[in-house]
Amino acid sequence: MSQADRAAFERMVWDYLERRTTLHLLLLLIDIRHAPQTSDLAVIDRLGQQGIPFAIAFTKADKLSPQKTREATAAYAKTLRATWAELPPNFTTSSETGAGGDGLQDYLSHTLSL
Repeated sequence: MSQADRAAFERMVWDYLERRTTLHLLLLLIDIRHAPQTSDLAVIDRLGQQGIPFAIAFTKADKLSPQKTREATAAYAKTLRATWAELPPNFTTSSETGAGGDGLQDYLSHTLSL
């Protein structure tokens, strides 16, 4: 995708998110196998600045050992604490094993029923 096309798509997505008055929650999917990415952190910060409600689902937890998964989520928490007084809700999940699915589903059910 060209930079111009990517920029146009990004504008379209942010325009939608910022104008969508009935948006209850955005679920941001982040691959837990990677260290905090500048682009993911920028999206998280912008969502917070715009007051768009969101939660983070760290995906692909089955691809890491439990220890590496804890380390990776701790790295995200440490990075976010530099700019966030309160961390956004977050869940560690795996579509392969179903891990974290119940907690995420309970959170979504509760949030969307408000």
